[in-house]
Amino acid sequence: MRLYHTAGPNEVMIITGGATRTVVEPDGTKRSVGYRIRIGGGALVLPWLESVSFLPLDVFTVKLKVERIFTANNVIIGAEGQGQVKIKGDEPSIRLAAEHFLGKGGEAIQSVAQEVIEGYMRAALGQRTIEEIIRDQEPMASHVVQRSEADLGRMGLSVLSFSFKEITDEQGFIAALAEPRVAQVKRDAMIARAEAERDAMVRTAQLKQEGDITKLRSEEEVLEATAKFEVKRASQQAEVNERRAEADVSYDLQRLQIQKQLKEREAEVQLLEKRKAIEVQEQEIVRREKELEASVKRPADAHSYQARLEAEIDAYRKELDGKGKAAWIRVEGLAEAEAIRARGEAEAHAMAARADSYKRYNQAALVEMFVKVLPELARAVSEPLSKVEKIVMVGGGNGDGGISKLTGQIAAAVAQVPAVVETLTGVNLNRLLEGVVASSQKQLPPDAEK
Repeated sequence: MRLYHTAGPNEVMIITGGATRTVVEPDGTKRSVGYRIRIGGGALVLPWLESVSFLPLDVFTVKLKVERIFTANNVIIGAEGQGQVKIKGDEPSIRLAAEHFLGKGGEAIQSVAQEVIEGYMRAALGQRTIEEIIRDQEPMASHVVQRSEADLGRMGLSVLSFSFKEITDEQGFIAALAEPRVAQVKRDAMIARAEAERDAMVRTAQLKQEGDITKLRSEEEVLEATAKFEVKRASQQAEVNERRAEADVSYDLQRLQIQKQLKEREAEVQLLEKRKAIEVQEQEIVRREKELEASVKRPADAHSYQARLEAEIDAYRKELDGKGKAAWIRVEGLAEAEAIRARGEAEAHAMAARADSYKRYNQAALVEMFVKVLPELARAVSEPLSKVEKIVMVGGGNGDGGISKLTGQIAAAVAQVPAVVETLTGVNLNRLLEGVVASSQKQLPPDAEK
């Protein structure tokens, strides 16, 4: 058997037995009791003389429900509520609670509290109209707590809180009362929604209008900036084109100037080349004249030398003509005049040399030259016959045809040469030969004629 017992913070330990004690009530009266109280903590209990009991100090929830209550305007309603009760913590209340509930447990406390509070709930609901009940539930709950506190306090209990959970009626009166308000609320909600939609549409239109205006302003600014940029770019492009055109013109002028200088240099070079060529030609002509003079001393070689000299002069003249024509193509004006003058001078010198050479020939040399040419003429006349494979002679046997006629024709052709030479050159070969024979006879000694 334990001698020492303890109680928790939510318990009251009541020790009965032993000596009696005098207690003072709240109203000042004194009375003797045969127990002592220990709220929490521990105490020494004498075995066989004292016993221990516990009283809970927990909070108990009391669920309340009342039905068929007639309100002040004769509306039958029902109500549900909820409250919290507990034993008070002071010793007088604990003594009262111990006297009423010791050994009965928390169910007894809940049951008693439920009966008391339900009674005051009915009283509070029956004294008010349905509109007041619905509208003023908090003051009505406070009224129930105040009235219940007085009765429960005499049993050592305290009502911590109370509230109505639900108010119902059998005829739908509460719902009917709510319909106008609901309709009003719905109407107000619809009006508010319509006004909100209207305001939203107006605001949206305003914002859209502001947005369009802003967009148009932005586009206008962009267009202005673009126009300024295009004008600036066009101005810069025009300036660039102008500079480029000036550069192109300067380049063309410079190129033309360089080409002009090149042409002038080419003309000078060509003119210098022509002058050098003319000098060379003049020197060559002088050299050939001297060579021709030296070769005249040998009349036997005069004809061949003269022919070769004429061929060389002619070839050289053609070469000079070719150079003159090429120079005339490359340069204009003065170059062409210089070429014509050079060609004329060359031809004049050649003709003068030829004339001088002819003057230096004597009649014997001329005769010798023509005599040497006669076989060549005969060969040229008869040369076509050498290319004939077969000759058919048609004629009689009187000696006027055949081979003799053919040779006679060749001889006749050769006999015409002096007449052709006289026609082309004015030199009568027959007279020239007669003069040569006469002069030779005069030069022979007398014994030579015998």
